[in-house]
Amino acid sequence: MVILIDECQNLPFETLEQLRMLSNLETEKEKLLQIIMVGQPELLDILSSPELRQLNQRITVRYHLYPLDYKEMVEYIYHRLRVAGSDGSLLFTDKALKRIYKHSAGVPRIINVVCDNSLLAAYVAESKKVTLPIVNKAIKEIKGKKPLKDLETKFFSWHFSVKRVIKYAVLGSTALFILFFFVYFNDFKESIGMHFQIVSNTRQLYETALSRLRMEKVKLETISDLVKRESAVNSQASAIGVSVQQGLAINPNPSLVPVLELLSLWNVNKKFVSTIETKYQFADTLDFEQIALSVGLSTVLSWADFNVLLAFNIPVLLEVSDPDEIRKYVLVKKIQNGQITVVDGKEEFVMNREALKNIFIGNAVYFIRGVINSDEIFYRSSVGKAVEEIQSHLKDTGYYLGAIDGKYSDAVSTSVRSFQQAKGLNPDGIVDINTRLALYGAVKSNKIPHLQD
Repeated sequence: MVILIDECQNLPFETLEQLRMLSNLETEKEKLLQIIMVGQPELLDILSSPELRQLNQRITVRYHLYPLDYKEMVEYIYHRLRVAGSDGSLLFTDKALKRIYKHSAGVPRIINVVCDNSLLAAYVAESKKVTLPIVNKAIKEIKGKKPLKDLETKFFSWHFSVKRVIKYAVLGSTALFILFFFVYFNDFKESIGMHFQIVSNTRQLYETALSRLRMEKVKLETISDLVKRESAVNSQASAIGVSVQQGLAINPNPSLVPVLELLSLWNVNKKFVSTIETKYQFADTLDFEQIALSVGLSTVLSWADFNVLLAFNIPVLLEVSDPDEIRKYVLVKKIQNGQITVVDGKEEFVMNREALKNIFIGNAVYFIRGVINSDEIFYRSSVGKAVEEIQSHLKDTGYYLGAIDGKYSDAVSTSVRSFQQAKGLNPDGIVDINTRLALYGAVKSNKIPHLQD
């Protein structure tokens, strides 16, 4: 016999103790009762109390339902719609889905309530698309507001309380200030006028003094320049050579050479590369996004597994820590016969996969042509230009044979799964940033540099 008890966190200690005693009923071969207890997280605190220690020790199997993550929530919503009979024409926008996830924190019960109210609001508006304003309105209605009559009663009640006395004092002070302002407005205006005149005169005096200081500074700089020139003429040529070398010995940014080499792989004009080298040679940090934009490229960041990053088959900047514990970026330029060609701030050399993996510390930067939004994900019922691009890449790589129509159909989802499995990605049929990078690197094109032919 099985006893199923829901909302166990509401049971008193006496009832839970009786359940423990019932669990003792057994024969020589088996238990007579199988008790299943279902409850909210508070049940864990109740069972951990000293009074219920024996019952807690008798629980042999435990299972916890955690909140859904964003992808699971999206699949959950569309699954509920399909079960309800939706033909796929009813859509939630990306912003609406993100707002639902932010409000619900992945709790199914809250997701259900928000979606129910949002769908009702969309029905009233005769819209087949649930937008962010509709979701915001639904959440606002769920939270509710205090009736205006109650607020008025509370605000204007004459019963004594400290808060009410403070409230009326603040209101009275504000009213007196406004009255005082209107009565003495002309005097106040005249005073302000005098103040601005004084400020104006002070500013003129300040500008005059500043102008004189600038003239004196120019004179001093001229004298200093003459002294330096005389010193340079009297110094020895060898000393000048040492000085120049020391000036150039300021530590250059160790990540700049790999970036410049990556730009060369993308066939960026040499004049642009030279300009970037001059600008960033001694910079403390490199603005990858600004560098890419200045030459018509864009950057994409990825935190995928090391082996998956290499499977994308696109040259990549990897953040590493060298033997001196200096964090910098190196360029993975080529892979041939299992050996990886790496470019760092000094030279180009070959490393094996394991050695590079040992110094890799997580961040990876890609340069690409076009724009890929790191936050966008695509799944069944998604539509648009980006889906057309996904279909085209899948077709170029031989994983998709259907039409390029911009609709994320079941056939597209199946093709994506096959491609993800081949690339070592999670085969969930959902195109995230890593899947898009893998597709980008799988396309055979002379315009895209590849790690392997």
